[in-house]
Amino acid sequence: MHQEGSQDPSRKLLWAEGLTFAGWGCSECAWVFKSAGWPDGKSFAEMKEKFQAQLSKEFDAHVCSRHARTKNANLPPQHPSQLPLHASPSRRKGRS
Repeated sequence: MHQEGSQDPSRKLLWAEGLTFAGWGCSECAWVFKSAGWPDGKSFAEMKEKFQAQLSKEFDAHVCSRHARTKNANLPPQHPSQLPLHASPSRRKGRS
């Protein structure tokens, strides 16, 4: 049985960017870090240290099975008709 404290060792904390999101997330599920705001601190170094500690704590505590990834959610469009006009192969510079 899967327990809260036993997580997949292959999962990694990674930076993700999309059209509506940029931030830290899990490599194995749809979990993303949601900061509660700026961390307290007397210096930038102290604030950065607290932010990194909170990020690590929340990443370590999350359970991937509670953050299921939508099937094919991160796959780019495969058919040329789904590409934006500026990315269409026939519209590239030097092509007629």
